[in-house]
Amino acid sequence: MQCPECSELDGSHLMGCPVRTQHLKHEGLYPERQKVNLRERVFAEEWNNLNIPRYGLNSGYIQLENILLEEMYPTQAPGSPFRALKGEVTERDAFVAASVIQWLGTNCGQGFLQTVREKIDSQTGSQTPAM
Repeated sequence: MQCPECSELDGSHLMGCPVRTQHLKHEGLYPERQKVNLRERVFAEEWNNLNIPRYGLNSGYIQLENILLEEMYPTQAPGSPFRALKGEVTERDAFVAASVIQWLGTNCGQGFLQTVREKIDSQTGSQTPAM
């Protein structure tokens, strides 16, 4: 089977074809802040790592595709090797997601995460590990 994205004749990489998402730039609104804010840089780097297509992981889809795209065959078991998503992630999608992820590394973002952890702890009676 020929890959429609890169014309590779071996269809084994069909879902993990890097050509499908190579145009996406997972960079947020203020990338220069990563030079001076370690947390923002680490959040951004980890987000970038999750958005490298890997054959055999998440059916070859990047994390942003897993979050935004609808399953073509929702009756199949999650993680099925035949899993397929419909639609396409846009540059704007990647930009907005990267901006939010980097924001989580800011003082405001950390305050948000702390509030969420405290609410979870109060409702579960357990302590969520701090970040």
